[in-house]
Amino acid sequence: MPKKSNTQTQSTLETHFTWYLNELFEAGIIAEWTPQPRSYTLACKATYIYGEQLKTKVKQVEAMIPELSQHIYTPDFEIVWSPQAQGVFHTGLYSYKKALTGCPFISLDKPCDTIRTSLIEIKPPKDRYNMIRVFGLNQRWMWQRHGIYVQKVVPERLFKETFTPRRYLTCDVLTTRKRKIKYPVRSLAEYLETV
Repeated sequence: MPKKSNTQTQSTLETHFTWYLNELFEAGIIAEWTPQPRSYTLACKATYIYGEQLKTKVKQVEAMIPELSQHIYTPDFEIVWSPQAQGVFHTGLYSYKKALTGCPFISLDKPCDTIRTSLIEIKPPKDRYNMIRVFGLNQRWMWQRHGIYVQKVVPERLFKETFTPRRYLTCDVLTTRKRKIKYPVRSLAEYLETV
């Protein structure tokens, strides 16, 4: 079951991805998913100490360098996979080469783990406002600081490669109007038949 987000509203792309997750949840392929699951500290704030002259003594004061404040990163989604999803929708990071050709998601796992999860960052197909470049830095930082891989997902590309959620077939606001989709649409059931 999806858990509530601990932050504000979602972007349109994140909403489209939730439709995808909801179908996987209904089919029993994922056990649960959480929007913006937890935050990770990637850099602590930078401070310096200086002496402030008082009337009779010098007091040591710690101040922060404004440009080097604390850097915190929060992934967009965490997915907890059901056992039957292994090899169909996700493969472990230790099988990264297979993930590039087969499964659409990479799961965080250790050889002895039975629960597999994926951390996801939703991005548009083209870079806007340097969002993709900034995510690339956060992705490297997450791996270096925490040993955690965060996967970038472009919803429309994912829908084209796997299946298109039913709700995505109609417009976001006017649900009686069909969405113009530029690729062959297949359902979750049709996708599972080809895997």
